[in-house]
Amino acid sequence: MRFLDPFQQALVSLAERPVRSALTSLGIIIGVASVFAMLTLGEVAETEMEKAFDTVGARTIYVGAQRPDSRASQSRPVFSFSEADVAALRGIRNVTAVTGTLRVSVKSVAALGDDISATVTGIDLDYPLLQEDELTDGEMISQYDLDSAAPVAVISRGIVKRLFKDQYALGQTLKINGVEFRVKGIVSSGNGDGTSARESYIWIPIGLARQKLVGGDKFVHKHVNSIEVLGEAGANFDQIESTIDQILRQRRNIGINDAPDFSMFSLRSMRAESAKAINMIGYILAAMGSIALLVGGIGVMNVMLMTVSERTSEIGLRMAMGAFESDIMWQFLIESAMLCLLSGFIGIGLGYGVIALINMGLDGDFSINPSLAVGFYSLLAAMFIGVIFGFFPARRAAKMLPIDALRHE
Repeated sequence: MRFLDPFQQALVSLAERPVRSALTSLGIIIGVASVFAMLTLGEVAETEMEKAFDTVGARTIYVGAQRPDSRASQSRPVFSFSEADVAALRGIRNVTAVTGTLRVSVKSVAALGDDISATVTGIDLDYPLLQEDELTDGEMISQYDLDSAAPVAVISRGIVKRLFKDQYALGQTLKINGVEFRVKGIVSSGNGDGTSARESYIWIPIGLARQKLVGGDKFVHKHVNSIEVLGEAGANFDQIESTIDQILRQRRNIGINDAPDFSMFSLRSMRAESAKAINMIGYILAAMGSIALLVGGIGVMNVMLMTVSERTSEIGLRMAMGAFESDIMWQFLIESAMLCLLSGFIGIGLGYGVIALINMGLDGDFSINPSLAVGFYSLLAAMFIGVIFGFFPARRAAKMLPIDALRHE
């Protein structure tokens, strides 16, 4: 046989110098563990952000009436929206639900000889679809209730706690500004204890709210105060907002170059800014891990140069026996890459251990779970460092003249 395979030569070299190989590996192990941990934290942050912005509230576009910025002499009345506007917006592509509401702060909601203040909202069928609240008892307001203006109400747990003193409220009667309503359903009211005013709210049919609480139509037939539009997950919200703008301008006779008398708000812009911040944090974390990996790579290069110097005579002998430059170069490149690859596996194991310790200190509802992709990228980074920092020593070994190498002491 003319010479040993470069892969075998690399294995022999690593086996002959276990202590040096181990010491050289420390920098790469720490670097890979750092890269693995940093990439995992960045991935977890991005995943949690996606979860946070995939909620109903984050996919909702809020449309409200407002007076445009213009001279007082040129200003026009600001009209409410109408149920016809709501119906028109329901035809937009990638829109799941559209609701128009009438919200009133009521100072007197009475039952069982007691009274409190609460927020009363006149709703339609789509309104519950845009809320995080869940029906826990009874039934939701139906189409029949809307058509007949039935005096029924869906109340929050806060109302049950504050007004009914945690007694059975379903089917009971309460008075809103003196008008009697029958409790048809009960919904959850957030994560609080139900005692705050924010958790005390009542939903009634929108037509009944318009007639009994607001006082009939104001300028606009079947008016609503605000509109909420729920887009599908992954929808193009820029396109949805643009379509909403076009439809409302057309319905309200507002020119394309005129200031609108309505405004739109959503968490989409916050999502974009949050994504930028998360990406920046991810880059910073990856850079911090990469610095540790680069330091380890410099150590590998120094050790490989020392190895080449110590094995100069061996290199000359192999060349004299017929080894080509490429064989010598591949031998040292493979040795460097294998050293970094083995260090990479150990570094990933160390990274998993660190993350396991972090998980032990976290709440049970949340844990950090590294993905296979992060492990793969970490190994790839280790291999890359091994090839890059092993190239110069390998090239130096391959360019030796056999006669000079054999004479080396």
